[in-house]
Amino acid sequence: MRFLQKNFLVTFVLLSAVFTKTSMAGPSMLDKNHTEPYQSTPSRYVKNEGAINNAWDLPDIVLKGLDGKTHRLSDWKGKIILLNFWATWCRPCQKEIPEFINWQNNHTSEGLQIVSIGLDEPQKLRNFSRTLGINYPILLADPNQQQTLLLQWGNSMQALPFTIVIGQDGHLHFMRTGEFDEEAFDAYIKPLLQKNTTNSTQKKGRVSGVGFITEAPRTQG
Repeated sequence: MRFLQKNFLVTFVLLSAVFTKTSMAGPSMLDKNHTEPYQSTPSRYVKNEGAINNAWDLPDIVLKGLDGKTHRLSDWKGKIILLNFWATWCRPCQKEIPEFINWQNNHTSEGLQIVSIGLDEPQKLRNFSRTLGINYPILLADPNQQQTLLLQWGNSMQALPFTIVIGQDGHLHFMRTGEFDEEAFDAYIKPLLQKNTTNSTQKKGRVSGVGFITEAPRTQG
């Protein structure tokens, strides 16, 4: 009897572990109660070992913004882009937005451009933006486009938030679901900003070194 009880207990523990792991595997984007981050998987465009690892080799994102204008992701080509997919019902999204606002305030001059794509009702996005004072573009994805966009950029699990870091040359430096926090900023964006600042300083130095020479020196006498 004791042996049977022991076996039953072991079986129960194992089944509980399997159930817990399965339940945390990552629901769809439409599960608005999901808060746990998990790694995105490659799509037919973005591949870990594929030929495409540059944002400008992918189909351009063309969407209307909260400002009523049509925007292309390529409008910010040459910037260091933090591309963020989010929704107002997503708690990790809400948590990371104040940091985004601070980063945009503090690093615009260094070449940072945050671009967000709202997967939500326009009025909810507008109210949320007004309340928090969001200072970067919010593009609106039609419900029919949402799954296609997420899949195109490698988010097969359809989870939010989903963040991509694009270098000035279009190289994809970072891509995953879950909150993008200060640690991630320091690891993936700061080095790009520092590199950009260094390059800009060097270019200015080269220009100033020759900028005041307007004609060749003349021989006296």
